[in-house]
Amino acid sequence: MARTGKLSAVEVIKAKGPAVLHDGGGLYLRVSATNAKSWVFRFQLDGKRRDMGLGPFPDISLAEARAKATEHRKQRHEGVDPLDAKAAQRQAQRVPDAKGRTFRESAVEFIEKNRAGWRNAKHAAQWGSTLETYVYPVIGELPVAAITSPISCRPAARCGGSNTTPLCRSAICPNSSTPCEGVKAWRRGRSNSRS
Repeated sequence: MARTGKLSAVEVIKAKGPAVLHDGGGLYLRVSATNAKSWVFRFQLDGKRRDMGLGPFPDISLAEARAKATEHRKQRHEGVDPLDAKAAQRQAQRVPDAKGRTFRESAVEFIEKNRAGWRNAKHAAQWGSTLETYVYPVIGELPVAAITSPISCRPAARCGGSNTTPLCRSAICPNSSTPCEGVKAWRRGRSNSRS
């Protein structure tokens, strides 16, 4: 087993960047050119190097970073990918928040929060009216967590399929920067910030 504990607390505090300091056992302290410091756990999966952020220093102390690295090393020995485990944990935290919220509630909140960033009032009105006409009747009352890409495509048939206006297509097709996907992504981000 690799020797751990090569860094001292004083070395961590005094570290100047840019640099990457090795503590052992896959734990590294990354120091940027602006001397911002963050902990990284480095491991290999299927012959490829993977880096997992553990948090910034001093929010995460040297002892806390070592404890996290030890936990992740144990996961690797058990055959678990630490990054996948972290993603699954985040997903599990998001689900309870999204379950109670309908797509309509989230969309209305999204439009209100983003209205100021849109070019004009007409654009905001188009979002609202397109969702009201074509999307809410089909998926408006569904929980956000239950909406998948195939479900979000169903309103396209109501709007005329592929022979639609660009606004109608953008409001209901599951591409990036569409209202349906935009609202879902925004809800996921809000769920992350609450956890």
